[in-house]
Amino acid sequence: MKHLKYSQLRTVAESPSLLNAHLCEMQRHFTVASASTSASIRTLLNLISDQRKIVIRIIQVQREQINKYRQSIRNERKLVKRGAPASLESVTTETMVQMALRVIQDLKDNIPALIEPVVSRIHNNLRKLQDRMLLLTKAAQNH
Repeated sequence: MKHLKYSQLRTVAESPSLLNAHLCEMQRHFTVASASTSASIRTLLNLISDQRKIVIRIIQVQREQINKYRQSIRNERKLVKRGAPASLESVTTETMVQMALRVIQDLKDNIPALIEPVVSRIHNNLRKLQDRMLLLTKAAQNH
């Protein structure tokens, strides 16, 4: 089992794909290391997996909102004919488009803040998991 520094665990916690790979590795090691499974380790593995799904869902919801705004921008721009003389309607449409672009950027910028509480819990649980796995490995080596 590869022992990671706590700061490296933070990086793992922030990336759903890295977290998934890490959990798979931990589960493989756990299965090999212990015939009599430890309930606390199994619980942590399941909890971290569930928290990973929450992070993914938060990101999906934000992206759905971003896509809705992008679609509304496309729809608005289709209404204003290209090459037409500047009119109040085209100026208003362009103003609305610019506002929507700012909202999209805000949605993108808010993703880290939205997932931070869950990432922190994942990080703490990864630390606990690693510590318990190390204890399990040491106990197996002593027998």
